Amino acid sequence: MENTDLVILLIFATLLGLIPAAIASKKGYSFGLWWLFGAALFIVALPVAILIKPEQGASPQSNLHQGKQGMKKCPFCAESIKHEAAVCRYCGRDLGQWPDWVTSRTGVSPSNWKVFLHYGNEKHGRFSLDTVRQMRIDAVVPDNAFFWVNGLSNWLPISELEKSFT
Repeated sequence: MENTDLVILLIFATLLGLIPAAIASKKGYSFGLWWLFGAALFIVALPVAILIKPEQGASPQSNLHQGKQGMKKCPFCAESIKHEAAVCRYCGRDLGQWPDWVTSRTGVSPSNWKVFLHYGNEKHGRFSLDTVRQMRIDAVVPDNAFFWVNGLSNWLPISELEKSFT
């Protein structure tokens, strides 16, 4: 056997070893170990990789297909977002579940909220909901403003406040 034949055989074995390694890694097993096994004994490694059961515990691939705990997919852009999200952080769309969870998260009914606003590169704070509504009517608060209420994890667009309670 010539040197070039040996090099071609090694390259071929190396590439073949990727097949069982990829199958086993999707089931939660070590890619590197399965690659070595597949490169050395492909004829044995491939059927074993196909027949083995997924490893106990969550594998990265199963999380992608089953959804991460506490996460859901945005119906508009299909990105993974927090289950409690009212607005998608990727596409900015309203997810239509805002008033119920906000009230339950903050523990305060909207009529008793102290609202903080963010516009013009400044934060303005502790307004009642009625005051914020009047500020919107008087055009003091611009359309691109954000608001926050104690208990929320993110600033939300002011348009969400108006859609929910007008």
